Formats: sequence, C-alpha cells, structure tokens
Amino acid sequence: MIFRRRQQKCWLSIIALLMLVCSCSDDERKEIPTPAKPYLNVKDSLALVDIYKQAHGEGWTLVDWDLENIQTWGGVTAALDTVMNEYRVVGFVMQDGSNGILSDKIGDLVELRSLSLYGKGLYGELPKTIGNLVNLESLVISSTSLSGALPKEIGNLKNIEVMQIYFNEFTEIPKEFGNLPKSGVYMMQHNKFAGEVPETLRFYENSDESSGISGIDLSYNCFTSFPWSFFTDDDDCLVPHLWGNRLSGTIPDEVFKSPKWERWKTQISRQEKGYGYSNSVSYTHLTLPT
Repeated sequence: MIFRRRQQKCWLSIIALLMLVCSCSDDERKEIPTPAKPYLNVKDSLALVDIYKQAHGEGWTLVDWDLENIQTWGGVTAALDTVMNEYRVVGFVMQDGSNGILSDKIGDLVELRSLSLYGKGLYGELPKTIGNLVNLESLVISSTSLSGALPKEIGNLKNIEVMQIYFNEFTEIPKEFGNLPKSGVYMMQHNKFAGEVPETLRFYENSDESSGISGIDLSYNCFTSFPWSFFTDDDDCLVPHLWGNRLSGTIPDEVFKSPKWERWKTQISRQEKGYGYSNSVSYTHLTLPT
C-alpha cells in the first residue's frame, strides 16, 4: 500500500514536471518576435520624390506616379537588404516627358546598379553627386538636353561596365574620366564635346573574350585636336573612335611609322565636312545629319 502511494506520488511529480516544460516551451515560442514588414529605405524614398518633383515627373510617359503610393512608381527597381530588412533602389529609368532638371538627390541612391535618363525636357547640368553612385554598373543618358561639362566626379564610378552618353548637349569630358575601369565600354557619340581629346582617355581591350567590345567611341562630336601619343607611345591602349569630328591639319611622320597606324588609322580618317587631315590617304568627308 505504501509502495503504491509512493508510485502515485512519483507519477504526479513526473506529470507536473512535463507540464512545466511544456509551459516554458509555449512561453518561449510566444516570445519570438515576428519579423517586421520591410519598407523602402527612407533616404531612397525621399530622393525619388525630389527627383520626380525637380524633373516634373507628372509628364513622364508610360508611368503615372502617385507620390503616396510607391506601388505606382514605375521605372524603379528595388532589392531587399536582408541585413537591414529594408528595400533599396538598385535600378531607375527616367522616362521621356520631363520638363526640369536632374535633382542632386540622385546621389543619395547609393545602391543603384543601373541608371537610365531619357527625354529632351531634361535640361541643366549633370549633378556632381553622380560620383556618389560607386556601385553603378550601367549608365545611360540618351536624347536629353543636359549640357555643360561632365562633372569630374564621374571618374569615381569604379564599378561601371557600360556607359552610354549620346545625343545630348554635353561640351566637355574631364580628365578624371580616365579613372574609370580600363576595360569598360564607353559610347559617347553625338554630343558637343570640343577642344582636345583628353590624354587620359586610355582604355584597353578586355582579356575576357566573352565580355565583348571595350574602349571609347567619341564619334560625331566637335573635337578639334587629338594627342598623337595614342599612336606613338609604347602602350597597348585603344585609339578612340573619332569619326565625324573636326580634326584637321597634318599627321606627323612618326605616326605613319607607328606599329599602331595600320590597325587604327580608320579611327580618325573620316571627319565632318570641311575638316580632316590633308595627308591621310583614307581621308573622307562626312556630312552630319541635320
């Protein structure tokens, strides 16, 4: 009888212990917080709003933004930062239809990988803050009224792979442009770049054949002078493509003797009508489209 009572007490103790363990487990499960819903980074959001206002984005084609509803912000690509549990803007396309300037807040979108700007209604200068976009891999500025010198800060874009700046009103390329990746692709045609081609624009063939072309195309601008060192220096740099510019004068004899001449002579051979080198056998005038 005594043994049976002790056995019952033992079982009751075990049951009580199990209930306590289960209760603790339940409490622990209840204490695990539910992850907060991620939102767009505040600084990114404010930058996009300012960009929209400065460019008068209500005129953008193909998109219709409601500034209080980010779900309507067409042209914006965001990615989740799992560490900070927030979305960051990694891509932005400004559609045609602007009637204003590009806000310097563009430089606040520091996680951008791709930026494209379109539209003749976009005017003024390219903000210096473009140099903040050090993660940028692709930059397209096409058919805008942006003018003046490209800011020297553009040379900070150390991760750029492709840059297409064509059919704009830009007038100067800074020497800092030469700080960009040497195997990148730079399409800079149909602007108003003038003066001498910067000596620093030395780019090289990409050793990775799968990456395709590399180098810089400066065709259909207003350059009047070209450093012959691109041909004569003991350097493997690519000679810029310079068709449709305003280069003229006489090609030095040492250039004709350069090992590079036969391969690269066509890069400078065809100039705007009324210009060209008098002693270049491949000289041909080009009439620019009006």
